[in-house]
Amino acid sequence: MSRIGVIVGSTRPNRVSPLAAERVLGRAKSVLADHSVELIDLADVNLPFFDEALPPAAGPGANPHTTAWAARVAEYDGFVIVTPEYNAGYPAVLKNALDYLFAEWAGKPVAVVAYGWHGGARVMNARTPVLGNLKMSELPGVGIQFGQHIVDGAWAADEDTLAALDAQLDGLAARLGEALTEKSAENA
Repeated sequence: MSRIGVIVGSTRPNRVSPLAAERVLGRAKSVLADHSVELIDLADVNLPFFDEALPPAAGPGANPHTTAWAARVAEYDGFVIVTPEYNAGYPAVLKNALDYLFAEWAGKPVAVVAYGWHGGARVMNARTPVLGNLKMSELPGVGIQFGQHIVDGAWAADEDTLAALDAQLDGLAARLGEALTEKSAENA
C-alpha cells in the first residue's frame, strides 16, 4: 500500500490551510481508498529556516530537525500540497520545507491544490520550477478561489472543482502505480 502525505502549506495564524487540507484529505481518502493518506502539518514540523552547512543535493543534512524531516518525507510515496497564494507565490515555510531535502523528494509524484483570491493561479506558475528541480513528478494543479469555493472560512466547492480534484487524485494514483512498476522492474 502506497503512503500519500497531504502537506498543509501554511503556518500563519488564522490560516485556512487546515480547513482546505482536511477537505482534500477526506476526498483523497475516498478516491484513494487503496492507499494510506495522512496529514503533514508544517506547523507541527516546525523547521527553522535552512541551516545546514551543505546543500541538500550534496547529501543528507546533519541537524536533528533535518534528519527527522528527511525520515518523515522518505516514508511517503507521493504528496498533495495544499497551499495558499501569498503575494503571487506560496508561503516561505513551504519553500523552506521543500528546500531542506533533495533525494527524499526525487521521483515522487506531487499534486498541488492552491487557493486564494486568484484561485491560486500564480502558485501554479511558481511551483513548477521548484518541483521540477527537486525531480518530483508534478501533476496538473487544482485552484480554489476565495469568495467562490471558500466562503466565510467554509469550503463551498462546486462539482467542477471536486471533479478536478478527483481527476488530480486519480492521476496521482496512476503515477504511484507507474513508479511501483518501474521499481519492480529495477529490482527484477
